[in-house]
Amino acid sequence: LVADLVARGAGTGKGIRLCLHEGPDATLHDMIVVQYAGQYFRPHKHLEKSESYHMIEGEMGVVIFDDEGKVVDACRMDTSGTTVYGVGTGMYHTNFPLTDVAVYHESRPGPFVPGDSVFPLWGPDGEDEAEASRFVEELTRLLP
Repeated sequence: LVADLVARGAGTGKGIRLCLHEGPDATLHDMIVVQYAGQYFRPHKHLEKSESYHMIEGEMGVVIFDDEGKVVDACRMDTSGTTVYGVGTGMYHTNFPLTDVAVYHESRPGPFVPGDSVFPLWGPDGEDEAEASRFVEELTRLLP
């Protein structure tokens, strides 16, 4: 399954999210996520939800920020070191692949509510790819 997902998304410039839950109204959302090198997820927080990651393949960085954008935790995840990481409710966070492909299991409470992510002014929105890339490079230097 993982190899098939990785192959399906290869070369598209976009990741893949395979939802394992029944639908957007499910009370628990379980997803297998495939990210490729260079993908950018804008820092954000969920006011009423936490989430957790469990690495399946590759490496990724996870960074937690305070409300002003100061890094309060930075974690390198892989399948032999830190394999599980939890992001608490109301915490700004981002994650990014450190290898060509990063595959992880993500869990968070449902239901899906469009617009439930809050984006900070200090985090690049991703429209300027060079700016987003520099931001991720700076964060990568903070990883253990």
